[in-house]
Amino acid sequence: MNNALAGKKVIFFDVGYTIDYPASGDWMFTCKFNEIAGKRIKECLEEQISQARNAGMVFLERNHFIRDEKEEVENMYNYYKIISDELKLGMTSEEIETVAEDRTYSV
Repeated sequence: MNNALAGKKVIFFDVGYTIDYPASGDWMFTCKFNEIAGKRIKECLEEQISQARNAGMVFLERNHFIRDEKEEVENMYNYYKIISDELKLGMTSEEIETVAEDRTYSV
């Protein structure tokens, strides 16, 4: 195979878990999210977490067209706000903003 590609330029698209994966093991519940809300979320039932994730994903699916990082931060802010509200995590606006920015720029 190496000979077949010799002298050729290629672009490899990774849709996740091929050469790239999240440090936390979860694309949405990032290390920063776990650092900020991890203790609080451990008190939630798995079914509650699943329902909250679904509610957040519904939002993202309905608002998936984004033009730049600023809009991605806004979308991720809304996603984490939904998670916090659904699970009654009590995350502050500052905490949600921190997690949204981390998810946008670090994952």
